[in-house]
Amino acid sequence: MFDLARLEQDSGLPPAIIKQIEQIVKEDFNDDQMLFELHIVRIFQALKEGRLTVNEVLREHETA
Repeated sequence: MFDLARLEQDSGLPPAIIKQIEQIVKEDFNDDQMLFELHIVRIFQALKEGRLTVNEVLREHETA
C-alpha cells in the first residue's frame, strides 16, 4: 500500500531504530498489514514534523 522503504530511507534513521519501531507496531497490528503500514507512516510523519521523537516512541512502548 504505502512505500515504506522510501519513507524509511527518507527518515535518515539507522536501520536498527527502524526495526525497533516496526517491531513495536507489529506487536499491535500483527494480523492487519494495512493498519501496520498506516501506523508506521503516521509515526514517521510525526518524527519528520517534530511532533514525536524516537525516544518517545521507544519509551512509550517500554511503559505500555
